[in-house]
Amino acid sequence: MQLLMLLIRHAGGMLKWTVLCLAVSALAAVAILVIVNAGIDPALESEERHHLLVLGAGATLVYALVHRQAMRRVSRQFEAIIIDLRERLLTRLRHAEFLQADKIDRAAFYSGISAEMRTISYCSPIIAEMLHSVFVIAAITLYIFVHSPLAALCCLAFVAASIAIVAARRVQAEEIFTEASELENVLLGHVGDMMDGAKELRMDDRRASELSRKVMEVAHDIGRRKHVAIDAYVRSVVESQAAFNILILFVIFVLPQIASYSFELVSIALALMFVAGPVLTIVGSLPSYMGANNAAMNVLALENRLPVPRIVESHGAESCFDNFKAIHLKDALFGHRSQDGSEYWIGPVNLTIERGRVILVTGGNGSGKSTLLRMLLGLYRLYDGRITVDSMVVEPSTLGQYRKLFAVVFSDNHLFRELYGIQSIDAELARDMLEFLEISDKARIEGRSFSTLKLSGGQRKRLALIAAILEKKPICVLDEWAADQEPYFRAKFYREVLPRLRDLGMTVIAITHDREYLSAADVHWHVERGMVVSVQEVGGLPQPA
Repeated sequence: MQLLMLLIRHAGGMLKWTVLCLAVSALAAVAILVIVNAGIDPALESEERHHLLVLGAGATLVYALVHRQAMRRVSRQFEAIIIDLRERLLTRLRHAEFLQADKIDRAAFYSGISAEMRTISYCSPIIAEMLHSVFVIAAITLYIFVHSPLAALCCLAFVAASIAIVAARRVQAEEIFTEASELENVLLGHVGDMMDGAKELRMDDRRASELSRKVMEVAHDIGRRKHVAIDAYVRSVVESQAAFNILILFVIFVLPQIASYSFELVSIALALMFVAGPVLTIVGSLPSYMGANNAAMNVLALENRLPVPRIVESHGAESCFDNFKAIHLKDALFGHRSQDGSEYWIGPVNLTIERGRVILVTGGNGSGKSTLLRMLLGLYRLYDGRITVDSMVVEPSTLGQYRKLFAVVFSDNHLFRELYGIQSIDAELARDMLEFLEISDKARIEGRSFSTLKLSGGQRKRLALIAAILEKKPICVLDEWAADQEPYFRAKFYREVLPRLRDLGMTVIAITHDREYLSAADVHWHVERGMVVSVQEVGGLPQPA
């Protein structure tokens, strides 16, 4: 029912027009039935048959036009629902806290934003036809009731029995489909391993074979579960058809022995034949409907796993931090619990970042360097303490403006081909940086995009740095940027790139493992076990030869 509730909620004021179309179409179907019943009378004159033929053609035309309009309206509403669901998911993803977004199951999200939506879209015409069938059944049953209440009650009993038969199978099938959907996400994760780990798999046949077996085991498990669920639906369809045949036999042969009719048996049988199509349409379409309903439940469950964010838009507004002189972390403390239940803490941290300085950050693997930077960037919400810009405390309402101070190249940086967020690209600066970073023979900027991203890891990091420079933000943060560079360019980074960034008016904070180049910094921070254990003034950019 979740899918129909979405339709009702989303249709709003358009719902009454959709219902009107469905009702008119159902009445046109009843009109055709009445005309056919009248036309089977052998005593009719030729002129009367001609009039009935014209009326029947008119009713058929009305039925076709209004039926099509009703189906189009329902299908359009479902497409609008899909657009709305996608927008809601993407909005929550965009505004979620970084830790929340980072913990999202990618396979489940990709499935929700694409495959599940596709299932709903493909089933929208089927669901529209099911709704139309419900109205036709109601109209024909009312028509039978006017002429034979007992026959109508039998018809209603049949419909109720058919629904009961399907409902008896529904719960089991729904649970199995839900389990299969969860396994689909597991399958997507394994397939992602096959694609992302293509190089590693080709280095060891045993590893590749084991993963392939794992993938096929999951695929076969999904197939087995869906076979059981579909078998339940098949049984419900067959049993419903059998129940309908019993209904016709009962009405034609048994009911006349119980009560007398004022209405001909042929007309009743014809009405029952008219109602058979819509009933079997509903029963036969239930597997598709349940699949779409299950997809809708999965999407809504995915949405509910992301809390409603507090959206504070700040684009276009002048930042209150633009002319800052210093940023301070005061007793800043951050902690989180990992999946295995262990806790990890950074801080308390007390640091000052003065504008225009070059800061190099060192520390062992897992010491907390990257986490410290993410605290500074406002990606991790502090458990205690505060960040101040000069004398202004960074509040949730100003966090967006604060983050705009930073241009960042993360260690696992995602390089966008298009330069999003840069309103006006400085073409001259872009050309200079491409030449300076010795990448102009490999890539260029065309319009608002890089010409290619098919480069080595180090070359992609150079393009990422160019994108950061073109943002023209006051602070540049680099997380192990030099680690992917060859020895020659690593030396160039400390001897030439850092001075160039400072000449461009940027404050630089860079994580590094290259302790031999610490003299390139103005300030050196050293991190161990989640604590900044030392802050040293270094003295400037003359570096070792």
